[in-house]
Amino acid sequence: MTAGCMYCGLLLSGEHDGWAHAACEAVVTADNAANEVHDNGPVDEVEERLRAEGLCPWQIRAPGWDGGGIYCGHEITEHGDEPNLFCLEHECDEWGDEDGAAQERSERTLELLERARGGA
Repeated sequence: MTAGCMYCGLLLSGEHDGWAHAACEAVVTADNAANEVHDNGPVDEVEERLRAEGLCPWQIRAPGWDGGGIYCGHEITEHGDEPNLFCLEHECDEWGDEDGAAQERSERTLELLERARGGA
């Protein structure tokens, strides 16, 4: 069985590292770096502030002796009856919906690739 790209989900072909297409890795890494929030404050306070600003407080890296805290920082998009606490990908992760998280990651990656190519 041939594996798919961890970002777009499509079959790996062309230039890739065994986990992701080089182009997918580049656009996702750049997007994450542009959105992530670095904050060394108390986790509860950081999460509350980010949610109030409409930004995903999913913790990418906990603050500690070896470095500062990093949070997702992507926009929280509301859907359904209950307010979301995270961006769509991390909301799926929170609920244990791996397929949903993969779908959200794939859609975001494909949008980023389209923008990088001069589309939308």
